[in-house]
Amino acid sequence: MEQKLKQRIWTYFQDTGLSKTTIGRIVTEDLKLKKTPAKVIPRFLTNEQKLCRLATCEDMLEMTRTDPEWKDKIITGDETWVYGYDPEAKRQSAEWRGQGEPRPKKIQDIEIQKQGQTVIKEMFLAKNRTQIFPQSPYSPDIAPNDFFLFPKLKAVLKRRHFDTRDDKIEKSLMALKSILKEAYKNCFDNWEKRWRWCVEAKGDYFEKF
Repeated sequence: MEQKLKQRIWTYFQDTGLSKTTIGRIVTEDLKLKKTPAKVIPRFLTNEQKLCRLATCEDMLEMTRTDPEWKDKIITGDETWVYGYDPEAKRQSAEWRGQGEPRPKKIQDIEIQKQGQTVIKEMFLAKNRTQIFPQSPYSPDIAPNDFFLFPKLKAVLKRRHFDTRDDKIEKSLMALKSILKEAYKNCFDNWEKRWRWCVEAKGDYFEKF
């Protein structure tokens, strides 16, 4: 059911003079609508970006089919910010949705760099003649650091205050070193599943994002 139609229904009930309790019962029990929070995605992808994601995931799957042990040789890295204080996020942008309707969408080795230094892949890989595979832009759903590592790190550091850079570094390293090796293995198994989900979604963000 379209959102505009739902709004017209709500306005109609209000014009009838029905109480809020009666309106609420009709909306939730009779129409089976419920407030559904928005699904946060990095951005609305263009067709070109979807094709890029699709091609990347198909290449990864082909490499896995060719060499089942290929994933054991992968080195992946990224950068993230660790703030002096990062408050807990709140649920926002909920909308009324019927049963079965998709969620709404909304446009979101350890090495410490010197302060002000920019991280570039050449610092870690090119100097060792490591083969580099392309990573599609705006794709945290198929980037292990984004869907696995960084959330684990931020969950430990969230709502904590850090007065100095050294304090942030110390606590960040403790959080990263506390992650079990088995968790990393599960992450890479999940990564392969995400390639398949992306292919099934024809390069778009998949529902399991």
